[in-house]
Amino acid sequence: MNFKEYQIESRKTATYPNLNGSIEYPLMGLMGEFGELSEKFKKIMRDNNGVMSQERIDGIKGELGDLMWYLFQIYSEAKIDFEKEYIEKQLFVEQKSSLLNLLVAMNCAISDIAMFCVSKNQVLLSIITDPSNSLISCIKCLCRMCNTTIEEVMDKNIEKLKSRLERNVIKGEGDNR
Repeated sequence: MNFKEYQIESRKTATYPNLNGSIEYPLMGLMGEFGELSEKFKKIMRDNNGVMSQERIDGIKGELGDLMWYLFQIYSEAKIDFEKEYIEKQLFVEQKSSLLNLLVAMNCAISDIAMFCVSKNQVLLSIITDPSNSLISCIKCLCRMCNTTIEEVMDKNIEKLKSRLERNVIKGEGDNR
């Protein structure tokens, strides 16, 4: 699945307050999912001495998919075609491959996206591309650390959300519903 397909398919699973009218919900979701991703890594350090079991890797992949879903909803709300805006970035962080550096870079990118989004200024909203590209580059690095690809993460995320939609459990709490 490419970014264009993902943006279209992810939008079909979007059900939230003020859909097609506000970026607030997906922006809060993006920030929340980053927190959940950080917690997954923290627990690997605490409980597994830094060793990623397959179960932990699967949880990380799920959070990466959720992060992407919220990012792409921001783009859909802003009526921006992500694929047209995307430029592959090679990050300094990528060369270091330090988990902490990646998470810090992701946090900075999300903070920049948030600052541009809350301005409600279309000019500022149009410049979320640079931090978004940085965020995607970090996600790609984390995918490599988990022996997966961003395409697989997108595919699994859409599969999960479509299943939830069909079972009428798209709303609710918990990763395993």
